[in-house]
Amino acid sequence: MHIAFLIHRFFPEHTGGAETYTYNIARALKAMGHAVSILYAPVWQRSHRQHPYRVEVEDGFYEDMPVRKLHFDWQSAPDRHGYVYLHNPAIENHIIEWVQRQAADVVHLTSCIHLTGAAITGPRKVGKPVVLTLTQYWSICPRTTLQHPDGSFCPGRQDGPTCLACLYGTTRPLRLLRWLPASWHPQWRQWLKAYPRLSAWNSSLNLISAVERRNDAIPEWLQQVYMISPSRFLADILAQSGLVAPEHIHYSPHGHDVQRAAAGAQKIPGAHLRFGFTGNIIPQKGVHLLSLIHI
Repeated sequence: MHIAFLIHRFFPEHTGGAETYTYNIARALKAMGHAVSILYAPVWQRSHRQHPYRVEVEDGFYEDMPVRKLHFDWQSAPDRHGYVYLHNPAIENHIIEWVQRQAADVVHLTSCIHLTGAAITGPRKVGKPVVLTLTQYWSICPRTTLQHPDGSFCPGRQDGPTCLACLYGTTRPLRLLRWLPASWHPQWRQWLKAYPRLSAWNSSLNLISAVERRNDAIPEWLQQVYMISPSRFLADILAQSGLVAPEHIHYSPHGHDVQRAAAGAQKIPGAHLRFGFTGNIIPQKGVHLLSLIHI
């Protein structure tokens, strides 16, 4: 069997949790006799604009696994935020071509960031089953963290103006829109959603449009995948959003090869409880909460 992996970033440029998971499971499947390949989009904004919009392709190998990297400048796209947060048709075409070239039997999607919903629609258009392992909150949060800039919790699935304020602050167009009578809000939001190209001239309006369209499209996309969650909390949050039924999410904890760590482990007695953490030290990881623990 050939399994094609789709992810937003990969080795050697990035070695985060989703990247490490993808690498390890790809290596394990290859050791079992399966063929694997990986497509990812490590750069999603360039320092210059390309005209017309295009995707640059770089094919190669990481170790002995075929890898395709996609580079694109989202700011020159005709529907800028739609191509970032919703669906990128150019990326979809490359995914379809890659999946078919590799003769993939199954597509394993470990992140939709950068790739957008095209990572689901592309393989499905050519009849490939898609397995989605949840590694972030992409489907319910454009920021993927369920956190506002001040660190407060967001339940996800918010409307366009709310996400605009979260991502970019209260912009001038947003202030102007908020001056309109409340009874007009559904109408102008519906207009922005129905005519996305007309909102492309203004970044704020374009983002509102993209989020509104995103909220409509994602529920249908998620029904087309076999979904795996490595944590019950992540699965519960997604189910509570109403996007998918709880029984649609298969809970499967991450496996870890601990032989190397166990071989060198030594317990040193001490009066204090010691915590270990492996990962990026960023607020959403919650490492700072350890300082609040009193035992």
